[in-house]
This record gives sequence, C-alpha cells and structure tokens, in this order.
Amino acid sequence: MTTINARKPQGVLNEDMGPPKRILVVDDDLDMLTGLKVSLLAWGYDVDGVTSGENAVSWLMRNDPDLVILDVNLPGMSGIDLCAQLRQQPRLQELPIIVLTGLQGPDIEERARAAGASAYLNKPLNLFRLHEVIDTIARSRPPSAPSSGLLATALPSPTVALAAAPPGPSESAPPAKPVEPEGEAS
Repeated sequence: MTTINARKPQGVLNEDMGPPKRILVVDDDLDMLTGLKVSLLAWGYDVDGVTSGENAVSWLMRNDPDLVILDVNLPGMSGIDLCAQLRQQPRLQELPIIVLTGLQGPDIEERARAAGASAYLNKPLNLFRLHEVIDTIARSRPPSAPSSGLLATALPSPTVALAAAPPGPSESAPPAKPVEPEGEAS
C-alpha cells in the first residue's frame, strides 16, 4: 500500500485560521498525487494520499478527513465505484467528495454525480479552480453543525451546485487591426 503523508510546517499559517483541515487524495498517478499534496499543503491543509480505492477504504476506516479528492481511473476499484461505496457508509454519507478525471464525456460527470460526488473537475486540473471548489464546499456547509475541521459538517445534499468557472485569460492576443497597403486610402 502506497501512502504519502504531508503535514504543514508549524508557523507557516496565521493562527487565526482555526483547526487543521484534513484532506485525503486518492490517485494512482504519483506525479498528480504529489502535485496535489504539495499545493494543498501550501494552502494550509493537512494531506494524506493513497493510490487505490482499496487503500482509500482502509484509510477511511481509521481516519476522519474533512474532504476526499479522488481520481476516476484507479486500479481495482474505479473512483466512481469508490464514491458510491463511501455513500453507503452512514459515517461517510455527507463527506464532501471531489471527483477528478482526464476522461471526457458527459456520461462520466453524470455517473460521478449519481454516485454521490459533491463536485467534479476535469484534468488537466486548474489548481485555482480546485481551491475555489473547496472554498465553495466549505462555505456551503451550515455553521451550526458540529465540526472537526473546516469541512466536517453535514452538507444539505451530497452535491454542491457550483457556478461555471469564469473564463480564464485568453492565450491569444486580441485580433490585430487590418493593415492596409501603403498608398491606398480606406
């Protein structure tokens, strides 16, 4: 079982940020797993990572994360099957789950949401969009519910409605004005 643990260094974050927020990342691509963990750690989360659905189930039986981020393509058990299995567990029914995939097609998103995914993001992953989604999930949770961290309270439903991502900066320059040949009037 491959398990990677990352903890934020002491003194990096303002003490006013409250209790640590624990996220489990499930991805069999070690580069993706490491990249997500480094980014989430920089944002102030405590992060654990595993590389399969079976390892995630085992980890979740011993731990209480505030959020799970999982890939669709996992060895053995797909991320969609894992999401559905987690929703069968009373203790995990309201746990926010973000599903990531490099697969294309509306049926993948529909299957993920039907399995109980809280949010769905395509790869290649925009890390700023991921942070936005985590923030949206955190803000959608009722403040009166008990909390062991930022995201440990119950969602009103397993799916969070997310607004469409704002258009990113254009990678191409604005259209150039037409150039008229010298000597010709317009």
